[in-house]
Order: sequence, then structure tokens, then C-alpha cells
Amino acid sequence: MGDIDDASPRPDRPADDSDHVTGTFHASLEGAPEPPAPADCPFCDLPQDRYATDRAGHWILLEPRILVPAHTVPPRRRWIITSTGTALNLWDAEPLPGALCRIPHRMACPRLDPEDHWPRVTALRRFNDRRSQRLFDLPEDGPPGTGWPRDDDAVKRRRGAPGHGRRWMKSTTWETVPDGGRRVCAACGTAVRSYRYRFHPPESPMFERCIGLAWCNGCGVYSGSMVYVPRDQVLVDALAQLPPDERERLGRSETRLIGYLDERAGDETWPSGP
Repeated sequence: MGDIDDASPRPDRPADDSDHVTGTFHASLEGAPEPPAPADCPFCDLPQDRYATDRAGHWILLEPRILVPAHTVPPRRRWIITSTGTALNLWDAEPLPGALCRIPHRMACPRLDPEDHWPRVTALRRFNDRRSQRLFDLPEDGPPGTGWPRDDDAVKRRRGAPGHGRRWMKSTTWETVPDGGRRVCAACGTAVRSYRYRFHPPESPMFERCIGLAWCNGCGVYSGSMVYVPRDQVLVDALAQLPPDERERLGRSETRLIGYLDERAGDETWPSGP
């Protein structure tokens, strides 16, 4: 089904783009099928409005026939249609009073987990949560001289460890930085883990369009995007040993899938990547 490593998956960047934080680059993250394929969402199969962007070969699926006040839409998710019929991402530009915009279907797709549109506030909330948790964490070996053994399960639950109800938050602006031969989270320095898997069957012309997930175990944030993987490259299926109903359950939720993958990442049987 997929492949895991410690490199953050991301779409190919244009050769003349020195900063990946651009409207055209962001358009490639939307994962719209290219013509002549139907303009249907690859996750929920609902028909959408497909528009070309100002980057050749990249398309965007917008919610059909919906215009919303631009000031009610988070930055970087506001799209307008230009006089040439192409879609343009307004990025961080402040909308004019009364301005309207289109929104990407991914914001409203019923088969995708809601995205985090305020990652800086989320990061601060998680930081404060870790600070407050230290006030309640008992010493792992118990009070001296009591003979009270450490309760590993309780410690893990208090710390929000994977497998104990940890909450994962999706972020479209989560940043990573290179660290030798790997990437680490820019906020906490934890090594980034990632996983790629095939979404379309081998006979599909979109077989090479895969889903890439990357996450930080320290901050509990993750990102997802469509990534290109050559047809002849074999991806390791991390869910191969699971029964079909469990595979289906994990496949319906990105957060459940991330939680399972993060738990397995420390397992000696975990695949090491390509």
C-alpha cells in the first residue's frame, strides 16, 4: 500500500521557484485530476469545478457555484477566477471590503479530515499543554522509598503517547528544515516521519498520483498531499498484515492512519523505506 521514511513528501517544485510558499505551488497540493479525466474529487467522487492555474499542468478543484465573502475564508485558501479563466490563489493578501472568492473543495470534502487553518495558534496551544502537563507528571519511578512502581500506561496516557488517544492536527503550513540526510520539525526539532501509498488501482491513468503523509511525533501535527511516484517503483504496504475491515477503518481517517503508523514506527518489523 505504501512506503515510509524520514523525508517529508511534497510535490515537485518549479525549477525557478526559490520559495515553496507560493500560490502556484500551493495549487499543486490540491490534487485535482487533469483533463480528460472527469472533474471529480478523488476522495468523495463528487463533481467539482476544475480550473487551470497559472502554473502549466496544474489544476484546482473548486466548490461548484459557490462564492463566499473573502474575509470569512482563511488566508491561502482564497481563490479567484481571472479574466483569462485561470484560478489564482490570493495567498496572504488582505481582501478588499465586500470581496468574494471561491474555496477549494478539499476544505469541504466529507472524506478528508478538517485542516488546521490556524497552525500558529495550534502550536502555541500544544506548547502550553506540554508546559501545564509537567505540573502533573509524577516521577516515573514513584516517590522515593515507597516501593511504588511506575505505571507505564498511566504515564503514556498523561503524555499523550501514540496509542493512548493522542490527537493529531492537520496543518497546511507546518514547516520542516533539513538536518543532514533527514528533515526535522522546525518547531521542536523532532525527526519527520513520512509515508506514501497508492490510492488508484494499477489500471488507472492516475496510478502514479499517490498520497504522501508527513508528521511530527513531538508536536502532533501532520500534513498530506498528492505526490508523484513512478509506476515501476514499489511502495511497501504498512497495512499488509491487517484484516480487511481494519485496513478499511484506517483508510477512512487520516488521523487514525497517522496514529497507527506512528505507533508502528518504533517496531523492529517496521519497513525502513525505499
